[in-house]
Amino acid sequence: MANDPEQSLKLLFAGLPTHKKIEFLVSSVQTLSNEQCAEIQNSIDRMLRRDFITLFRECSQIHIAEKILSYLDASSLAAAEKVCPAWCAVIRGGNLWQRLIQIRVLSEELWDRLSIQLDLKKYFRFNTVCQPNGVTDHIPGDYEFGIQTKGLSDLSEVFTQDYAHQHSDFYRSLYFTLCRLAERIQQNWAHGRYNVKRITCHTNGSRGVYCLQYDTRYIVCGVRDGSVQVYNKMTLECERILIGHLGSVLCLQYENQLLISGSSDSTVRFWSLLNGFNLHTIRHHRSGVLSLRFKDDTLVTGSRDHTVCVWKIRSPTDVRLLTSLHGHRASVVAVEFDDRFILSASGDRLVQVRINAKSHMTLGILFCGDTSKPALSEIGILDSS
Repeated sequence: MANDPEQSLKLLFAGLPTHKKIEFLVSSVQTLSNEQCAEIQNSIDRMLRRDFITLFRECSQIHIAEKILSYLDASSLAAAEKVCPAWCAVIRGGNLWQRLIQIRVLSEELWDRLSIQLDLKKYFRFNTVCQPNGVTDHIPGDYEFGIQTKGLSDLSEVFTQDYAHQHSDFYRSLYFTLCRLAERIQQNWAHGRYNVKRITCHTNGSRGVYCLQYDTRYIVCGVRDGSVQVYNKMTLECERILIGHLGSVLCLQYENQLLISGSSDSTVRFWSLLNGFNLHTIRHHRSGVLSLRFKDDTLVTGSRDHTVCVWKIRSPTDVRLLTSLHGHRASVVAVEFDDRFILSASGDRLVQVRINAKSHMTLGILFCGDTSKPALSEIGILDSS
């Protein structure tokens, strides 16, 4: 082995200083032909330019490759698909186009609304989808955000019924289609391209619609005459009128087939949208109920009696008061809550932020406006969504 010239040369080369190694290699390469130099260059390229995405895939660590590529935006992801077959396989196998759409649907209201209108959520598996209007059943309507059904007819080849086993190409095409639709919607609002339709509510001579909520199936409104009226979003025809309140309906919210309304008659009523039955009535507040929000099994109400009440919904017919929160010096006109906080806004120009109902602790108070000046009686809204 000691007399092996190749081995002796390797040992001699290994003992050289770094700069001498480089000088030796450069002088040696200069003696080679062009073909030999090209072969050496290819070998060096393979050593220096390691394809870690392919390496992770080949060593059964494809989830790491998918995680890395999942941080790419749409244009980068489209370019990555063209790098090599291995990268394309990682992107397709990891459903990265599908994930990209899910991220935008969960984080952008316009994309969420588009997914509802086009009935696209059946193409995805969402861990959590929180919608402000409680929509869970999606039936596309003729108009939404200024888009006409006619304008969507060209999507019939993209949106197939076989959504259980869609190819990655489908989701890539869907992503850029949604981008174009979102851009069209924004341009429609920016340039005033929209259609106006009007519903004349059945008010029995007592005019005034005080609150409403809508989705792709219903438009539900609370009326001054004490009724809750349910209209078909497609036809704009009245489907049902819920009678029970003795005063104006000032706030409402529905989710699935459960609707809850608050009234100037101081009551909160639970209704079934399916058959219009009044399932339950809460008589607790000492004055009109101006605001309410519910989510899952929790209901929060705000009243003219200056209180915020937190309720436990065991069932639509079994609702228990958890606590009454005090502190406002005027009517509570708006409430919101999540898992950590309860926020209430009042005519006393204060927004109170409380930690959960169990602690009864007021975390902070926000002063809204100069209390020395009279309150304004107008709201201006610019919606270009």
